[in-house]
Amino acid sequence: MNLVSISNGKSLHVPYRDSKLTFLLQDSLGGNSKTIIIANISPSICCSLETLSTLKFAQRAKFIKNNAIVNEDASGDVIAMRIQIQQLKKELSRLRGLVAGGEIQDNDNSVISFPGSPGCFKWEGVQGSFSPLTSVKRISQKKDYDIALVGAFRREKDKEMKLQALRDEVQASMKLVKQREDEIQSLKMRLRFREAGIKRLEAVASEKISAETHLLKEKEEHLKEIEVLRAQVDRNNEVTRFAMENLQLKEEIRRLKSFCLEGEREQMSEQIMALENKLLEALDWKFMHEPDLKANSDPMMEDERNDGNLVSELESSPKLRWQSSLREENEFLRIQAIQNQAEMDTICKKLEVCFEEKEKLKSHVDDLTAKLEHEKSRTVNEGKQQMDLPSTIELPIINNNDQLELKAMVDAIAAASQREAEAHETAIILAKENDELKMKLKILIEDNSKLIELYEQAAADNINRNAHKGEDAHEIGSQIDNGCFSLEITKEEAELKGVVENLQHQLMEMNEENEKLMNLYERAMQERDDLKRTLSCIGQDRVETKGFVDCPEKLVEVDGGERDLSVEIISQEVRGESESKYEPTTTTSGSDMDVDCDAAYEQEKLLKDDSELDVLVNSEKYNLSEAKLSEELSCATKKLERVDEHISDAVKTIASLGCAEKATVQVDELSREIEDTEHDIHIKRQQFESLKLKLSEAHERRTIVDKKFSALKYSLSNFPSTFSYFVQRETRARTVVKDLTSHLDHKKGKLADLQASKQGLENAKEKNQESEVELKKNIACIKLKLEEENRKHEGEKVLIAVENTQNIDSSLKNWHLRSKATDLLKFEEEKTTLQAEMKLSQQKLGVIRKELENLNKKGANVESQIEAIQLEIKQCLRNTEEKELALERVMKEKEMLLEFRDNCMTEIEHMIIELQQHVFEYDLKEGEMKILGEELQMDLTRAEELQTARVIAANNKNNFFSSISYSGMLEKLEDEMQNLHTSVQETRLLLEGISRAA
Repeated sequence: MNLVSISNGKSLHVPYRDSKLTFLLQDSLGGNSKTIIIANISPSICCSLETLSTLKFAQRAKFIKNNAIVNEDASGDVIAMRIQIQQLKKELSRLRGLVAGGEIQDNDNSVISFPGSPGCFKWEGVQGSFSPLTSVKRISQKKDYDIALVGAFRREKDKEMKLQALRDEVQASMKLVKQREDEIQSLKMRLRFREAGIKRLEAVASEKISAETHLLKEKEEHLKEIEVLRAQVDRNNEVTRFAMENLQLKEEIRRLKSFCLEGEREQMSEQIMALENKLLEALDWKFMHEPDLKANSDPMMEDERNDGNLVSELESSPKLRWQSSLREENEFLRIQAIQNQAEMDTICKKLEVCFEEKEKLKSHVDDLTAKLEHEKSRTVNEGKQQMDLPSTIELPIINNNDQLELKAMVDAIAAASQREAEAHETAIILAKENDELKMKLKILIEDNSKLIELYEQAAADNINRNAHKGEDAHEIGSQIDNGCFSLEITKEEAELKGVVENLQHQLMEMNEENEKLMNLYERAMQERDDLKRTLSCIGQDRVETKGFVDCPEKLVEVDGGERDLSVEIISQEVRGESESKYEPTTTTSGSDMDVDCDAAYEQEKLLKDDSELDVLVNSEKYNLSEAKLSEELSCATKKLERVDEHISDAVKTIASLGCAEKATVQVDELSREIEDTEHDIHIKRQQFESLKLKLSEAHERRTIVDKKFSALKYSLSNFPSTFSYFVQRETRARTVVKDLTSHLDHKKGKLADLQASKQGLENAKEKNQESEVELKKNIACIKLKLEEENRKHEGEKVLIAVENTQNIDSSLKNWHLRSKATDLLKFEEEKTTLQAEMKLSQQKLGVIRKELENLNKKGANVESQIEAIQLEIKQCLRNTEEKELALERVMKEKEMLLEFRDNCMTEIEHMIIELQQHVFEYDLKEGEMKILGEELQMDLTRAEELQTARVIAANNKNNFFSSISYSGMLEKLEDEMQNLHTSVQETRLLLEGISRAA
């Protein structure tokens, strides 16, 4: 079995020869019917092969799919064919009457008239036609022809209108193609402008072209681009589309007006009324005069039967012929009435639809004219705004090299009118909300003023540097607040729901600013406490050193050999005190060295007082031996005085050396601090440059996002018009596809009718062929019978001749002759009957052959019509597929447009968030840059102050070193120390001797 190819869809023809089951199902499989297969199988083992083959067949036959088409209601076609049959019968009867009229004389014609009838029933010869209401028929036929002609003209007009619509669509598509080509050309020009601008920028970067020439050329190119965009605005797609639709609607209105003015509706209604009146008149006459017709027809029929010519030629009685013709006329009138009623209903429906369409088209035309005027006014306003465009956007064009900027500016100008209208409508709604926002802003301003007062109070207690920083931070915070406030004011008209969020964001920023100010205040208080601690520590150190110097008990215990150590300790303490005084105040000037010299001089006085106290103590110990040791004491006192002098000289030299060392250390510290500040300044400058770059990048990102946001808003504002355009295209494509499918279904119905008529003709042809074969067989049988009878007749003749020659009894001979004569008479009768049958069969055969020829002609005509309709169906299928593909493309474009709308909405949400983020980053970077600039300025001033202090310290150091020779002082100090050491040794020895003596 070969059903695999059918199940896979490779062949449309089912090979019935491969299986008996398919042969049995050949009327169902593959035909125009829904097929159900019920497989009858047996579970027994003996029938396993049959069961398996049946199941395989059912499985394979399951995949066969029939496209069964439900036969359409062909009642209208049946009525038309019945009318055509009636007309053909009339024509046939008329032709028969004409043919019979040439052979039969005028006296054979009989006219039957009825009293009160609107016409006459006329018999035209033997094969005449019986026609009541002949005048009415002629008029009705004429009106039928007129109706058919009007319908043909209407169909021709509809075809011309469809062709004109198709031509208009083709012309519109050509215009759209031309517009797309112009847009592509303009985009190429703009691309060339961009490339030229990039080349010039590269030349400017490589310093081949000056910046002024570059800006001038860029300005010229932007002006050219503006001209191109202006030309594109003039050739707007929507304006051209509206103009095309306006022209089409005007043409439709003109056609409807001409239809109404020509009075076609009145003409059709008059024709329908006339037909209805005639039909009612004929039916009334029929019902009123039917018994009279029956009564008058009986004697006439008897007279006609007596006529030999009519009896020999007519196949049936005149009564039956008249009744059949009357029935035919009644059927014809009934069918015509049904057809006229159907046409009247359809015409009424069409007129109602036409009036509805007329009203719709009028309203649509009014809307389109209003839209067209609005578009014209908008284009005029856009042209006026674009005339002022170069003066207003000259600087942004020069400063920006991005293509999106120019496009966004033009789009913003185009959407300005729409935004103004929307703003005017929403102004009333926003008034109350603006009042509420003003109240909230007043409250926020009061809070800001309170925070400013607190911050000023905190800054008054702090150092000047922190005060400046705080004021800068406050200015930055106020700028951020003002920036947020300005952003909120600009966004109030577009986004009402975002106002609360922006206020919350602003409150959060204010809280952050408050926290920053509190941190600054705490930092200032900590710095003040640190300064107080450092000052208190310095005061304690001074008190301790003073107490140590003023304490006499520590110096009393010093023995003679320990005095040099005390002197060294005192000198070290003096040096350490001078260093400790210098360390906390590294920024001291040259006057601090004088203060340190005074301190050294005071310590020298303290040392003198200590030495005097030591002398007094020692003198008190040796009061007992004043007499003996007076001379030794005097010597000791002299030596001690010399020691004191040496000590004072050494202290002076040490103090001067300490001052010199302090001056050098101060200069080194100042130079080191200057290097640190310069390093900090360099780092802060780098940070300032990086922040400046980041700020410019943030500004660029902000402008780009703003431009993108405006471009997306403009594209979304143009979305309804484009969406309506695609919806109109989809509806037009759907209507075209619907018309094509209805036309295709109509053609398929015609094809089915023609195929049915073809099948009927083939069946009639087969029947005629069968009857022809039977007639041929009958003729052959009759010929054989005639030949046999002739042979028998010849044999009988021979026998009669033989018997005549023989001498037979006369009585017997007469009897034989009578029997032979009767046989001959029977033979002649049979021969005549056979010849009559043969002649009749030949006549029937001729009639059947003529009918076969007619059927062949009709079959050929039907075949040609079927081929023509099949070609039309193929063409219609091709057109339908093309239109369906076009509809699918339009639907895909519409879906893409909807996806683009959704993507734009999500992208706008992301853009809003990104724009707010970029604004916040820009303001933050700007505040950081201002703070860093203030710190850099303060560092620069501090570096200048340190440099001046270092110059002053270096001058003091040089003056000091120029006044005192450093090498002489060292030699002098060594000599004094040597003398002091010797004097101390002498006094020690002297005191030891005195102690021993005591």
